[in-house]
Amino acid sequence: AFYTSWGLAALHPSMAEVTASKPGRQSPLPPNHRLAVLAAVTLIAPAILLYEGLAGATHDAPAIAVFSALLFLLVIIRLWGMVVAHERALTRERALLGAGASLVAAVRPRQVIDACETAVAGLMGPSVPHRTLLLPPEDVTRQQAPQHTRLSHPADLGPGVADELAGQVNVLVCPMTHPDRPKGENAGALLVAGPVERLLETWASLEILASHAGLAMQRVLLRQEVIRRQSEAYFRTLVRNASDVILIVDDDDRVRYSSPSAESVFGTVDLVGSPLPRLLDARDRSRASEELRAVRDSGARNTRGHWRVGGETDGVEVEVRCSDFRDEPTVAGLVVTLRDVTEQRRLEHELTQRAFHDPLTGLPNRTLLLERVERALLRGRREAALTCLLFIDLDDFKLVNDTLGHVAGDRLLVDVGQRLARTLRRTDTAARIGGDEFAVLMEDARQPLDAELLAAQIIQTLSRPFTFAGEPVPVSASVGVATARDSDDVQELLRHADLALYAAKSAGKRQWRRFRRRLHTRMSQRQDLQGRLARAVADEEFTLRYQPVVDITEGEVVGFEALVRWPHPPHPPVAPERFIRLAEETGHIRNLG
Repeated sequence: AFYTSWGLAALHPSMAEVTASKPGRQSPLPPNHRLAVLAAVTLIAPAILLYEGLAGATHDAPAIAVFSALLFLLVIIRLWGMVVAHERALTRERALLGAGASLVAAVRPRQVIDACETAVAGLMGPSVPHRTLLLPPEDVTRQQAPQHTRLSHPADLGPGVADELAGQVNVLVCPMTHPDRPKGENAGALLVAGPVERLLETWASLEILASHAGLAMQRVLLRQEVIRRQSEAYFRTLVRNASDVILIVDDDDRVRYSSPSAESVFGTVDLVGSPLPRLLDARDRSRASEELRAVRDSGARNTRGHWRVGGETDGVEVEVRCSDFRDEPTVAGLVVTLRDVTEQRRLEHELTQRAFHDPLTGLPNRTLLLERVERALLRGRREAALTCLLFIDLDDFKLVNDTLGHVAGDRLLVDVGQRLARTLRRTDTAARIGGDEFAVLMEDARQPLDAELLAAQIIQTLSRPFTFAGEPVPVSASVGVATARDSDDVQELLRHADLALYAAKSAGKRQWRRFRRRLHTRMSQRQDLQGRLARAVADEEFTLRYQPVVDITEGEVVGFEALVRWPHPPHPPVAPERFIRLAEETGHIRNLG
């Protein structure tokens, strides 16, 4: 009855679930303890029979008991093996499930390789030495890509694989075949080296892993190809619609590719096959050839330059950036990028013109004059050359403005600037420094006499009448001359020229004077006297003297003339001809009455 019960139990449908995996814990006891309980239960009957046999109550009981015990032990061992195999199958299943999730999430080949290595480590076990190698299709040779999975030796797979799998004896070669691929097509291979027993045990799992890895690698490569094509289409659209001109130039300087925007710079000329330097302005051709050659020699990736395309009137100025991409298979040449900066250069030139030139006459202004004077002085010290500065002031220019209007005055200033420019040498500089004042920088003079002769020539040139509205307008000028022999720096040279101009104007119209040291002394004395005059007017230091007016025919006094005198203590009295003229020039004459 006991054995019949065991037979009936084996035929029950639920017997198939003995080794099935159930979620959660099936029993409060671990599997090993459950097997021990099962063994104890199966040994109860043999133990009773053994006991009765020993007691003499049955016949052949010991033999039956021993035989039953052996039978049950064999069953238990078999069950134990099935449980262990089932646990290993679950471990392999978990490894394959984890690998499947990682392979689905992989977006790069390196991630596919890492997922395979992690899965193989789970399949082989933590204590089993092994090596994993994933070969992409382009790296697989005929020896390494069999049609079916097979065991091999590392030495049979080529020197490269043998080096990677050094120390291993057996290797399982699993082709990464796909169901939708034709037979014979190389799809790569998964190579796992380790103990032959474990390789045979995990054979099917490794085949499945290789198939999944092949699908994942194919998907990753297809994704990369799609991204590459999208990027190429994106950049192709950018290049075709970019305002900058993009050229690819071969080693013979001929254009192999030109973007559509090249038409805006080069016109309708077909650039492909044309030498690039010949498309440029004649003045830049040789320099462009040298720059292209220098880029090839240095292999530079970002060389900048500036070229001109076309003629001087209708030409285009371009900013150039040249990079050497000859080592890139998709380019294999120099990439030359041209940007039209004609309008930018025009604006820069206009801003520079406004910053350093007078807007009315077009002559250099005071800022540019000072810069050139400073450079001339530095060069003069190095080369022992004489630098001279002439200040020019128009006589009675205010009268022209008041009588003919400011339009006529502006026209007169323009004509004066043009006459000055025609009078000077190419190395000299004419500038307008403000109002009706002009300046001339004379470089490389041999002696001060050269500047004096130029001053006389300027006075003679400007003394010829100007014409406005068909009427002659007489104009004259006064000139002050200063040389670097009497000046150490720019500001001192300007002061000396200004003092010389004042001296020339004091001497009358159409005069010129050159700065002398004694002129500086007189001007210092005059400035000192001017300051004392202002204080004397404020402090009422002046006195009146009355001089009788006598009728010489009658000999009688007919009146008195009031005369102002400046005692100026503690200094000697100042002569009237000195302070009255100075008071008239400074405006103090009204306060003197």
